[in-house]
Amino acid sequence: MFEVEIDGFVKKVPLKQLAQMAFSYSLKQVFFVKKGKKKALVAFLLNTSGRIFPNRDYVLKTLATEILFTEVRSCRKMIAYNHLKGTCHYTNYDEKLIKPDAYILPVMDFPSKILDEITNTIFKEEDKK
Repeated sequence: MFEVEIDGFVKKVPLKQLAQMAFSYSLKQVFFVKKGKKKALVAFLLNTSGRIFPNRDYVLKTLATEILFTEVRSCRKMIAYNHLKGTCHYTNYDEKLIKPDAYILPVMDFPSKILDEITNTIFKEEDKK
């Protein structure tokens, strides 16, 4: 059995704060999610634990925490973040932005049960406002 739980901390932030979070936790990517006409980039932490019972049944629980998101208009390939210069660009590709002092975050876009749960939580919170 596979279970996904979402921590109560879900916050809409500017792109630069999303990149800072990813940088500070050494994340390797952020994710593009959409539901209807709403689109966002999301970064989060995962904690997974499992248990095997004597009858050989197992439970795998994944907890998504520290969920930050920012709304976007479309899916692009990367975020180029430079903490020293204070710049953050959401772009498809720009050689001028790829420098040794830039932190490049690929933007991933694929289906996933975890991402579906996060997407539902993000946009449910937004609809309440």
